[in-house]
Amino acid sequence: MHRVAQNQNLKNKFYIYLQDKQVLMNIHDIPSNIQTELHQLNQDLDQKIPLRKVDKNLLIATWNIRAFGDLTRKWKSTDNDTPKRDLHSIQCIAQILKRFDIVAIQEVKANLRALRDTLKILGSHWSLILTDVNRGDAGNGERMA
Repeated sequence: MHRVAQNQNLKNKFYIYLQDKQVLMNIHDIPSNIQTELHQLNQDLDQKIPLRKVDKNLLIATWNIRAFGDLTRKWKSTDNDTPKRDLHSIQCIAQILKRFDIVAIQEVKANLRALRDTLKILGSHWSLILTDVNRGDAGNGERMA
């Protein structure tokens, strides 16, 4: 079990407490095996998604990312971790999102940890607009970003 504390003064960094040991991580310090996977993903995306061209095209995407909310702040989650979405997943999501000019994401939960970390990866030139959380059974505690 771990708990995470945030420090607003440490951009792109967060603390993880593992068995009462404090560890500072940077979301951009990607392990080499994951860097290799991200490189392969980007090569595949190069073949499937048109290049963004300023003043030539506008690439718009919509993506329903199931239960896009909390995040296990590890590079690879284990069978015992909840939620299963981890930093590796967020890096993959960011690699896809950065290919577009405008993106609408459905199923963003009230907990914005995964979305916030995705924005850290994308960089300061990205911004967002959020709808209110739809409470109750009909809304499933979700919003759009």
